[in-house]
Amino acid sequence: MNNNQVGQTKENQKLIQLKQQLLHYKSELAKYKHINHFYKKKLSLNEGDNQITFKEENFDTVDPDNKTEPLISASAYFNYSVFFPEKEEALNETLIVGHFHIVNSGQVELNNPFIALKVTPVKAATISGKIAVTENSETVIYTSDEEWQHMHHDWKNILREKGEYWLKPSHCRVIKPGETLNFTNFDLRLNNIDSEGQIKVEGVCFSTEMTNGIPSMNQITFYY
Repeated sequence: MNNNQVGQTKENQKLIQLKQQLLHYKSELAKYKHINHFYKKKLSLNEGDNQITFKEENFDTVDPDNKTEPLISASAYFNYSVFFPEKEEALNETLIVGHFHIVNSGQVELNNPFIALKVTPVKAATISGKIAVTENSETVIYTSDEEWQHMHHDWKNILREKGEYWLKPSHCRVIKPGETLNFTNFDLRLNNIDSEGQIKVEGVCFSTEMTNGIPSMNQITFYY
């Protein structure tokens, strides 16, 4: 085989390879045209649903009128110390000195706060402390002199029948966020304990914003 024949053979091989590549590319192009047509048809069928869904999601997630309400929150708790009577004392009287704390843990002011303390059993103990008998009509927001008042005119009957002390501070009308209102150094006197039992004091705090009340996180409990 001469050189001309060899050269012609190589050219024929290249031509065959190019034809094969061309057929391959035509086949790939037809495949992608088919895929493209398929998805165009599918998108055209679902276009309306997709648009509606997109609009609904936008309205749900972007709402200029959707404003988060400020958090209203508070917590209350007791701390106290127990003083037992000396053996030589004539009166068998146990004294508990307590403090009741109301913490504004929310983001808004708590207006007109008040508390309720309940002694169980009703006649087992009495509470006394910085509680005024007469009402102070002077308008105050907060003063350094702590004073509390009974909320009901018939508080003696409520105390006698239910063992409940409903008290409001005359020195404070507003608890600001992060502040604490304290009912400090109240005396809980347990008189003439001559049998085994349990005395319990529960606390609840209220305000204009929290009419249902927030129970204290703990209680004063005394076993005898």
